[in-house]
Amino acid sequence: MFIMCSSTNMGEFSKDVRMLAALEETESDGDKLLDAARRLAGAFSELLTAAQPGSAEVCSSSSCCCCSNSIDVKTF
Repeated sequence: MFIMCSSTNMGEFSKDVRMLAALEETESDGDKLLDAARRLAGAFSELLTAAQPGSAEVCSSSSCCCCSNSIDVKTF
């Protein structure tokens, strides 16, 4: 249930992070926030890959190509 809920809300999370980044005092702080969100999305994508039934390995790429549940980290 957690994975379904989290992956469903990823689009909303992306929009919220972009808005927060735009509100940061400096562009540098906004960029840091976006980079952290990209890393988080990549880690979550790896979690989804590892949680798939029959999965024997964990992806090391933030743009996972081996599962249908991958998250496009470029949305941030």
